[in-house]
Amino acid sequence: MGASFSSSSQRQIPQNIRLYYFDISARAEAIRLCLYMAGIDFEDVRLQFDEWAVLKKNETELGTQQTGPMGQMPILKFTLDGKEHMLCQSRSILRYVGRLAATRKSSNKKGGDAVPTYPVHDAIASLIVDQALDSLEDTFPGSFRAIMAEKDEAKKQEMIQEVLNKKLPEALRRLDALIVSSNGGPSLTTTAENCETTTTWLPSGVLSIADLSTYAFVDLCLSGFIAWMKEPGAALLNGYPNVMGVHRRVLQDARTKAWNSKVTAAKNKTDEPAS
Repeated sequence: MGASFSSSSQRQIPQNIRLYYFDISARAEAIRLCLYMAGIDFEDVRLQFDEWAVLKKNETELGTQQTGPMGQMPILKFTLDGKEHMLCQSRSILRYVGRLAATRKSSNKKGGDAVPTYPVHDAIASLIVDQALDSLEDTFPGSFRAIMAEKDEAKKQEMIQEVLNKKLPEALRRLDALIVSSNGGPSLTTTAENCETTTTWLPSGVLSIADLSTYAFVDLCLSGFIAWMKEPGAALLNGYPNVMGVHRRVLQDARTKAWNSKVTAAKNKTDEPAS
């Protein structure tokens, strides 16, 4: 499967887009939301952890590639110019679908119907988005991965406390300030549950893939998927009004609500007992 593209293909929406990831938000949710909010058809393929383990085992035993180019998800597959393509790396995929979203007619609108994009034609705006994505990537997943990989329970608990009491608060403080310096402020001052004030990474107030990525991170922390974040997560995150303001901006979007309802309905249907 080649990954070479003609110049005209950069302006085309691929066919048969399939996004492969686990049945959780994490690294795929911003990608899913960007495609959905841009009205780009795609197949949301969600693998169970045991299904992925089988693919890993088969790949080792058979010597054939079954888990993507780097042996990890998400994986994006699509057809373009008559060729099949398979690409990986969550941030690369997110930037790509952000570029696709930018080709939609409503990508230059403001307000609720604006399509979240990767603003490649605005050097400063794209720099702000890249800065946000890289800051999120550098700060959070590394600590989480180390904890998940630790086998010694006592050591794991020490690592959790260090993340909750030191690393994460410091990272969130910096991220909160970075949002303000990126969008020109003023800083939000409250995270009360009934607060409706929102913000974005870009000064224009238009949603970008940086906002979707911030939303996905906060959503993961609040979801309970990371067990040790379930109790302290909400209290910890609520101390950073601009981070939560970005999360709230995406959460309140009608398209986000529609997407979440669609996902919930699909899960409920899957969980229904066979008749």
